[in-house]
This record gives sequence, C-alpha cells and structure tokens, in this order.
Amino acid sequence: LLASLAISNRAAAGQFAATYFAPNSQTVNVGTQASVDLTFAVGSSGAYGIDAWIAFDPDVLQVLSVTTGNSSPYTSVSINTFDNSLGTLRYAATGGTVSNNTLTAAMIVFSAIAPGTSPIDIINVNEYIVNYGPYGVNGLAVDGSITVEGSALVSTPEAGA
Repeated sequence: LLASLAISNRAAAGQFAATYFAPNSQTVNVGTQASVDLTFAVGSSGAYGIDAWIAFDPDVLQVLSVTTGNSSPYTSVSINTFDNSLGTLRYAATGGTVSNNTLTAAMIVFSAIAPGTSPIDIINVNEYIVNYGPYGVNGLAVDGSITVEGSALVSTPEAGA
C-alpha cells in the first residue's frame, strides 16, 4: 500500500506548486538594492498558503525588508523573520485558496554590501493544501542568485574620532 501511495504522489506531482524567484538572477552594484519576488505557481490541487526557508550569502547581501506580494491572497503572515548574520530568511503566510495561478507570495529587498555572487537558495518550501495542510514541494523549487559588482563599502571614521 505504501509503495502505491508513493507512486501516485510522484505521478501527480504536476498538480502541486512550484516556487522560484523573479528575476531568477540579476547584477547590481555595491551600495544599491536588489529586489526579488518569491513567486508561487499553484497547481490544480489548490493551496491556501506558503511556508518558505531561504538562504543567502550574508557577506554579499543583507535583507532590508520582506513584504507580502501585491497579488498574494496570503495576507495572514504568521512568520516573517530574517537573520543577516546567518544569511537566513523564513516567510509563512496563509489566506484565500487559489489553484492554477501564479502569484507573488512575497517581495524581498536586499542591500548589496560587498562584491561577489550570492545564491538565493530555497532550502525548504511547503504549500498548504486544502483538507491536508503543509505539503513539501522542494523538488519543484528553483533557486536564484544576485551578483554584486564594484568595491566593498568602507566606513570612514568621523573627523576628530
């Protein structure tokens, strides 16, 4: 019985949500901001929420803000945390049920603090399926990256210090 359930889940994987960043990659200069949309393409199973764990290189990028996407029906945010020393971010929100639709679940704004390329990795993502709850859809997640060009920001001491 368990083997048949596993096969049916793999066969039905197209009905579940895919998660990716838009834009998928971009190049910015040190001292500027880079915005990415956490995009959620909901399949036919229907979903009433998202829970995503994201990692980035804190030596290259720092999160400035994470806000609910303008087109998102998931307006009840239960987790919205980030740690710029560890390079981690977690965002979870629920709301109206959607199916067969692509939406911006969250908008993330980074500050580019040093040259280099930072992956933006989707470490884990769950969609909340009606009459089921959280369901892992990591296999349908596509990571992104931000390349930062220019010289590292240097702080200068104030006069007389």
